[in-house]
Amino acid sequence: MQAYAGDMTRYPQGGGMTAAGRDKREQVRMQAAQWFTEGRPNARIAADLRVGLRQVEKWRRAWREGGAEALRSKGPHGRPRLDRAAFAQLEAELNRGPAAHGWAQSVNARIRKAVRARGHFPNEAAAMKCVYMALMSLDPTGKGRKRWTMRWKAPLNAFQIEFEGRLTPTAN
Repeated sequence: MQAYAGDMTRYPQGGGMTAAGRDKREQVRMQAAQWFTEGRPNARIAADLRVGLRQVEKWRRAWREGGAEALRSKGPHGRPRLDRAAFAQLEAELNRGPAAHGWAQSVNARIRKAVRARGHFPNEAAAMKCVYMALMSLDPTGKGRKRWTMRWKAPLNAFQIEFEGRLTPTAN
């Protein structure tokens, strides 16, 4: 039996399958469901329907979980749209700011990468310069330099605590 229609139009100007193509594809899946109940092996179903074995295996899994209804077409694919509730949730998450979503870890990862690339440092000043350059690379235009110098105090204080007695304070 040759159930798979070769004349299905796939990816027309609108993208995806046409309604007729979806209907034919659903008929193929329904035929597969009937054969699943008869106990036919996947390889034979794939050959008879002229589809891939992996596709039949995927259909059989869906059929086991939800029966023939699980193989029905769910309509044309489209870009998911945010409803008002989802948009409000997105806006709330964006308003929480970057730190709430791992931005600090991103900065730490960049510092770790720079230190790992350098490998070793002849002294503490060289290590601090490497960290400083990694932080400055986040703002290559230099427009945020004033912000970064203000933010440098916190890491510098943390280094002072971590490497007590090993860092020499400067007049700057």
